[in-house]
Amino acid sequence: MGGWLLMRFLGKLKPARVGELYKRVADEINTTFAIESTVELSFEEAVTPEVIRNIMLRLRVGSIY
Repeated sequence: MGGWLLMRFLGKLKPARVGELYKRVADEINTTFAIESTVELSFEEAVTPEVIRNIMLRLRVGSIY
């Protein structure tokens, strides 16, 4: 879900429900919400043109799925 949709969705919920959802993500961060990655990048590294280009190439080829 895109970030802009997520924020709109969360904005419509009661704070207690938002807390429940945050807790679920925290509890399941290494299972349900886990991803496989060969590198760990900071935000600054992730938004460099070279990294974005590599991500887009993998998306086109389908190698990340």
